[in-house]
Amino acid sequence: MLVEMVKMVFKRKTKVLMAAVVTLIIIGIMKNLPEADTDNHAAVNTSDKADNIKVVNADNIQVVDNRVVVKQNEVEVISIENTKIEKVAETINHEVPVEVDKTNEEHEAPPDDDRISGEVDTVDEQQAVHDNGENAEEEGTEGGGNDEGEYDEEEMEEGSEEEEDDHEEEEDEVADNQSAEEDSTQESDTSDTKDEPEPDDEKDSELSKSIKELYDIEWHSLKIPDIDKIYRQNKQAIKKTLESRREHINSICHDKRIPNSNRNVLYSFDGISWCPTYKAGSTTWKNYWVHKYVDPNAKDPHINLLHQYTLGNPSKILNNRAQYGKENEDAIRFTVVRNPIVRVISFWKMSQTCWEMIQVGMHKDTVLKRPIPPLLVGRKEEFRREFQQALDWCQGQIAAGKKHDKITPLTENPENPYLNPPHTTFSELVAKIKSQRAELGNKDWEGHWAPAAEWCNVCIQQFDYIIKLEKEPWELWSLLDTIGLWDDRAYFLKLTNSAGDNNKSSEETEIDFYVSQLSDDLKNFLNHFFVNDFDMFEYSKVKL
Repeated sequence: MLVEMVKMVFKRKTKVLMAAVVTLIIIGIMKNLPEADTDNHAAVNTSDKADNIKVVNADNIQVVDNRVVVKQNEVEVISIENTKIEKVAETINHEVPVEVDKTNEEHEAPPDDDRISGEVDTVDEQQAVHDNGENAEEEGTEGGGNDEGEYDEEEMEEGSEEEEDDHEEEEDEVADNQSAEEDSTQESDTSDTKDEPEPDDEKDSELSKSIKELYDIEWHSLKIPDIDKIYRQNKQAIKKTLESRREHINSICHDKRIPNSNRNVLYSFDGISWCPTYKAGSTTWKNYWVHKYVDPNAKDPHINLLHQYTLGNPSKILNNRAQYGKENEDAIRFTVVRNPIVRVISFWKMSQTCWEMIQVGMHKDTVLKRPIPPLLVGRKEEFRREFQQALDWCQGQIAAGKKHDKITPLTENPENPYLNPPHTTFSELVAKIKSQRAELGNKDWEGHWAPAAEWCNVCIQQFDYIIKLEKEPWELWSLLDTIGLWDDRAYFLKLTNSAGDNNKSSEETEIDFYVSQLSDDLKNFLNHFFVNDFDMFEYSKVKL
């Protein structure tokens, strides 16, 4: 009878009933009380079946004439007749700490089946206790009993709304206490271990690892469905990488004054605006736009065919972003970048072709300015005629539709400096870039080697996406997915770069090889010339 009453009191938490029941409990267990401690402590010995009980610092409890007086209707009791109840009363004014007197260690803990733990505050266990003792007809109105007796139904119904609120508060309190205990246990268990990284740090670390592994995948032999599957698995990581890059670029623009090319090379197509960074996949994109918007049958189209889609001069600068009258307000702007040193190498390879030799005429500033050894100065005209024969051969190749053939001398003459080699060397190209930059400054409009940050006016245009050619196809897939060109993704993999340098895996080796041909002065120039590209797009500088 006593245990069931405690159960019901624990469950219902009716303040008035708690005081009465707790008083009955303490009176019952203290009948044989030998003495009372008046220093705010009450030590009670129960029958042989119960453990010792100690109520510590209970200012609201006094023992008067063998009777227990509860002043503020609050008390906590532990171990009553082998039944553990950690909390049987709602604390009103302050918490009453309770301890179990463990001096008598000969008593063994009762079986788990005989206990009623304070963890009964969980919803499922409360429902189990409720079903065992009562039958509820509807929420808010309860009644019932057990084999040993019934509870006053009117008293149970009285203040039912208040009891439900108390019940919810008690659940929250117990949950908080349990959470605090778990945290304390975890802190104790890990106190002697090394500091673990914060969750965000762990997440960022895993993200970086995942992205690095993704970018290291050799994808050239994969079919599009396989690429699609890998992309979907890493979609969010790629998106976060692109967002972080944009934030990094914006911070550079905020902290530094980045020069611009004074050229407006932004093309807009149905809400998509693109800046061609030459030698960074621009040929593929140029061909795509021409085939989609101008002539689907065009072969090797020139970028001038897209002139009608250029945005021209910006109408204004709003929030540090250039605004154009012909551009949709919600247009997505993007460009593709590439390691600037690799761009220069790629251009150098292209400069050996007949088309570049004839159309660009770089040989006039490089090949034909090579010094003639003093003993061979009299043969200068002979050397020029031999070189001209090579140019004439190139004219024939262009007419035959073979403009990408490399210039080939018709006559082998190891003494002729114009034929060894018959094209600009890499060192000569970098020297030309340096001299042209010194002469023209930011009016150097050669986009094939101009820094991408400058050529595309990155800080003014404020692109939404800047992807790296080295990270294809993953960042390319993300871009196409975002700008609505997903169905055309196969187009970008089937085209080959006209320079024939699609294999990006050897780029680092190539950089070391070609840079080793440069003087320290030219190496320093490249580091200075491309400093903003190195910083913005996080590429490594030239090793000195």
